[in-house]
Parts: sequence; structure tokens; C-alpha cells
Amino acid sequence: MGNDIKITGDMTPIAEGIKDNLLSIPSGIEKLLCLAFGEKYIKRVRSLYLSKAQIAHDINKILAGELVFDGNEVSYQNLPSIQNQILINKSISESANIIKCIEHAINIMKDKEEQNFSEDISRTFFNRWRNEAQFISEENIQYLWGKILAEEVSYPNKFSLATIDILKNIGNREATIFDKISPYIIFGENMLMGDDYKKPLPNVSVQDLQILNDIGLLEYRFAYATTGSLLKTQRCDSNAFFLDISDYALIIYTDNAPNVSFQRLTKAGRELYNIMAIPSIDQISETGRFLLNQKEFQQVNKIEILKYVKKATVEGECHQTEDVCWVVKE
Repeated sequence: MGNDIKITGDMTPIAEGIKDNLLSIPSGIEKLLCLAFGEKYIKRVRSLYLSKAQIAHDINKILAGELVFDGNEVSYQNLPSIQNQILINKSISESANIIKCIEHAINIMKDKEEQNFSEDISRTFFNRWRNEAQFISEENIQYLWGKILAEEVSYPNKFSLATIDILKNIGNREATIFDKISPYIIFGENMLMGDDYKKPLPNVSVQDLQILNDIGLLEYRFAYATTGSLLKTQRCDSNAFFLDISDYALIIYTDNAPNVSFQRLTKAGRELYNIMAIPSIDQISETGRFLLNQKEFQQVNKIEILKYVKKATVEGECHQTEDVCWVVKE
């Protein structure tokens, strides 16, 4: 990911990470910072550019309980009474959770190419995001919420408020299960299923899929799956069919189109999948071996895996791909 920008405890690396000049913050990150901390506070950061130690001082005061960050502004408070200490500790913890999620969002955005941020993120969306982010304490889930914020700042209206209501229920267990099924999601919306509905996917149980169904990511129905034929393509003067999985295409050479069984992702499931990490080639190869072991693939001996260099955006245009590897039936 490159050199991470830290904003907890010491704001100095932010300035150093952007050529020692806070005025050169990329516009997308500036929008995010103004939204998160308040425009007044960001102006203060700029005006105190030559005395950046003050910023670190403020952060330390927040962590010590002498300052309060309410999600909009930073303000001085009198030292708390003993009776209020528990509430203040709770406020510090929740503010630290929000800041950590925002830190992840900044690090994600700084690695992207600068773009036109003419459209602002919905304040309602951000308020809902912040309200949920304050309760996220697990590192990997904080990264997920940072990714959601970064994507929404970059592409406003990418996530619906209904999706936020669903994603707030994701913990480590749910995130791990969804990560396991990601290499088996075809065309961005359907999860492959094996022949044995009691063992739907490698290392994924029926109970796991029921959990994803219960929180609203998967339209799972026990002992039932939709079936459909693979889409046809033409390569090397041979009949072939393909599956699209993230940045990869799996090419199946056969005269008759195999049918695959699948369960559909919900709208929230599709939105989450679109920001997940791209599966590795090893994971995609495992998906290929999984397919070769299904009844519909008895006449298929190998699957070619291609990586998209550039996906077609216009109907009739061809995808640009490069060969990666073959998966051969054992």
C-alpha cells in the first residue's frame, strides 16, 4: 500500500507524506477531512502549518480526555468528574474508532489517481456512516468501513443507506465467511454452488451461508439453487464457454455448455463484493479445480484462466486479456 499516513497521535506524517505542504492535499482527501473533522478545524490545521506540533498536542489531549472530538469539531472541556469518567472513556473510544476508519480511508485514497471530485458525498450518508463506524473496534472491519467511505467520497451514491444498515451487522465471523465465498462469485452477483448442497463450497458450510442470508448479503435457500448455462465465447476456432470472476475469466473448452448452480447475492452483497480485495490467482485456480469436480464438467479436462487487462465498456468491443495459467483435471 506504500507508506501509510497516520492521523492518530501525530498529524505530522500527513504533511510529510504530501510534500511537506498541507496546501497540496489531494482534493478527494481534503473533502474527506473537511467532512470528518469540520471545515473550521481543517482551516485551523492549515493556518497552523508552521506549528504542526499543536495538532499532535490536540490529538494527545483527545486521548487524555481533556479534549472532545464529537465528529464535527474539537473543543476544550473542563476536566471530568469521577462520575462522568466512564462516559468520557466511552467517547474517547468511539472517537478513536472513527479516526481509525478515516485513517484507512485516507490511505486507500492516496494510492488512487487524482480525479474530479465535483460531486459531494451526502451529509446524511456520512452521518449514518459515522454513527456506525464509532462502534467498530476490529482492525479488519475498520479497514472495511474505511474502504466504504473512500469509495463513497470517490463515487458518491455508490452505497445506499439500506446497505449501511446491513453492513453494520458484519463482524469478524461474517467478514471471514464472505471473504471465503468471494473467489466463487461469478459475474459480480451469483455465488457458485457445488453438487452436494450439504457441502456447498470448500471450507464453507450450510450454516455459514445461512449466516450471510440472515444479515442480508445472500439470498440463500437451503437445498435449492438457481441453475443456468455458461455464456458462450469463441477462442482458437473451438467452442468455449466462460465464467467471469473479479479480474479473471475462466475459459471452459467443450462442445456443450455446462450448467452451473448458484445462489444470488443481495444488493448489499453485490455492493460489498465490488469493494472486496481481488482474489489471488491461487484462489481462482482453486475455483477452477472445484468446477472440474462437478458432474456438469465431467467432459471437461482443463480450464484456462485469463486476467483482464482492460474490460470492454462498449457493447461489441472485445476485452483485453492476458494468459495466466491452466487448471487440469487430476
